[in-house]
Amino acid sequence: MRKFLISIILFLYSLILAREFDLGIEDSLQMIHPRKRARWLKMRGIEKDFSPIKPDSLNVRCVGRWSYGPSWEITGKIIANNTYLFLSRGSGVSVLKFIPPDSIELLSDINASGLVMEAIVKDTLLFLGCYNFGIEIYNISNLTNPRRVNWIITSQNNFFIKDTFLYLISEDTFKIYNISNPLNPILLGQVRDSGYSIYVSGNYAYLGDRWGLYILDVSNPRVPRRISSWGTHIEAVWVKENYCYLTTGSEGGNRFYVLDVSNPRNPYELGYLDNMAGRYDIYVIDYFVYLPNFDIIDVSIPNFPTRISGCGLPGWKEAVWTNNPFGYSFVACYYEGLAIVNINDPTNPYLQKRSILRASDSYKIIVKENIGYLANNLCGIKILDLSDISLPKEIGSYDTLGWDPSLYSLAIEDSFAYLHWPLPGQPYYFHSVNISDPRNLIPYGYAPLLNGMRDIAIRDNYAYVAEDYYFEIFNVANPRQPYLVGRCNLPTGGVELCIKNNLAYITPDIHIVDISNPANPLLVSRTSCNAWGIDVVDTFAFVSHAYESLLVYSVANPLSPYKIGWVRLYGQGYNVKIRENLAFVGCYDFRVFDVSDPRNPRLVGYYKTPYRVRRIFIDSQYIYCACFGAGVCILEYLPSGISENKMNDNKKLDYKEVGKNKILIYDFMGKLINKENINNLPKGIYFINFIKKKEFEKFIKIK
Repeated sequence: MRKFLISIILFLYSLILAREFDLGIEDSLQMIHPRKRARWLKMRGIEKDFSPIKPDSLNVRCVGRWSYGPSWEITGKIIANNTYLFLSRGSGVSVLKFIPPDSIELLSDINASGLVMEAIVKDTLLFLGCYNFGIEIYNISNLTNPRRVNWIITSQNNFFIKDTFLYLISEDTFKIYNISNPLNPILLGQVRDSGYSIYVSGNYAYLGDRWGLYILDVSNPRVPRRISSWGTHIEAVWVKENYCYLTTGSEGGNRFYVLDVSNPRNPYELGYLDNMAGRYDIYVIDYFVYLPNFDIIDVSIPNFPTRISGCGLPGWKEAVWTNNPFGYSFVACYYEGLAIVNINDPTNPYLQKRSILRASDSYKIIVKENIGYLANNLCGIKILDLSDISLPKEIGSYDTLGWDPSLYSLAIEDSFAYLHWPLPGQPYYFHSVNISDPRNLIPYGYAPLLNGMRDIAIRDNYAYVAEDYYFEIFNVANPRQPYLVGRCNLPTGGVELCIKNNLAYITPDIHIVDISNPANPLLVSRTSCNAWGIDVVDTFAFVSHAYESLLVYSVANPLSPYKIGWVRLYGQGYNVKIRENLAFVGCYDFRVFDVSDPRNPRLVGYYKTPYRVRRIFIDSQYIYCACFGAGVCILEYLPSGISENKMNDNKKLDYKEVGKNKILIYDFMGKLINKENINNLPKGIYFINFIKKKEFEKFIKIK
């Protein structure tokens, strides 16, 4: 009985923590490097490190992607004195040619499966580690047309490639793959060990973990084993000859260390430097160590590492790659994109160019006449041309003056956008922006806010604004001179709102506000809920709950809402939009529910998006998902199975391919059939899902 009571107490305590933690978690999570997010969440009891990839339902498919977000990684290669760069940007990678001294030519873009947490070039192959998806392998022999050739489905904290081996930290396991044939990687051996960073030199692998540096003997790849450890809270590792260079995090004192590893069984400290803030990456050439912050350290005398110079760079610096001897360093700068540093004189580096391909987290998208208006958090508004839905293109942007506070939402009415836009020294302002020319946005008018804006809606010349602990209403009949007409307090803040008739519904709790008199909005009820998104149809409120559920409330009596139905989601619920009898829900992926019976929502479709879906916009054809750091994913929902005109009806099915690959078989209505043997199927029309290739093929069995 005592154990039972303790377990109940712990469970309730976890719910309390979740309520206190969920609403602020995403803002904190965005600053955590993708390779550390799984463990960061796991330590807080929120999410498992890795969930196996499940096939998408056949009635939901992706028709277009704009994959760009924060820049986490940068790598490159030199071919015939030309420098080529691979900049990871959210769930995309831009392939670039550097033309000295500061020009960049975009050669191609790659849409990866998830947030790109690592990128490594090996000869004519590019290996991308994708958060919660695995490692994608691309053939880059033609840099203008990279082709994915394979996909290793595995969790990964980080990986390293040396010769014909791929060394991988997968959750709390270190693995070694033979990739001599990249089309058929073979797992050779593994051992229990963890870490965020990895470097392999000679017969030894060096793993940086929050608990220390671990050194493993990998001379026999089938039996790797740890032989020693050193220090604590290691962030980045690089090994050259008999020396190991590493940085430590805040718990380790933000230091840069030089270790002697001539005997890997007994590493020992030679020297260190304090206050080295650019600790997330290391790049070493000759006797110079480059840190992304940007610091250059001379290690020619290992016992006395010396910072010889530095260079102030914008934003948060995440990774660095250097093309010495040509004299430039390239830094991935989170929302500032790519920065180019001239290092021809290492004692006097200077910023050659900044803010190339800048992008941040996508919070909300609104589409109007083939133009997408995107609230891009730290970078302001991004304008996307959607005339070719399969290839969205950025055609303009407007920086809303910095990151404090963030841009979480916007609204469009006629030729104006309305959004949160701080003024210098005055962070809380509401603005109108003329968008009649999407390539040339013009600020129009503004009015002060009480607090940071979380969401906004426009109706009948009024702007309704959900803020941190306030709800305000502005008159925008004259966009040049918006002015406040009314406000009320929100006990638990404002996250998202929905306007229906004379009522405003505002999360995180379900606040219902009477707006029949805009000059005097009245809070009529508050229902404890801990939600992010809300949509209201007839007398039902559909709520995407922070604790992994879609909830349905009766709001027939606004004074006393009550729950009538619910269904489990995959991870935290962020947004919900109702169209006819369908609920489109953003959570850790995208889900569609039949809500014709609100008391019993039923899952009818799903798609594994590159990252979590923050907000959804729906027009007559497509579903636009703002996916935080993974950009925008454009989906199509097909209520009856598969759109046949998208399939290749004339392609002959290769039975050898069927035999070699893991497959799933569906009938013509998109229903999964639990059979992998084609020979046992009755006559009819079927679709095969080749899981690793993420491809479908149609076939007709005639006998």
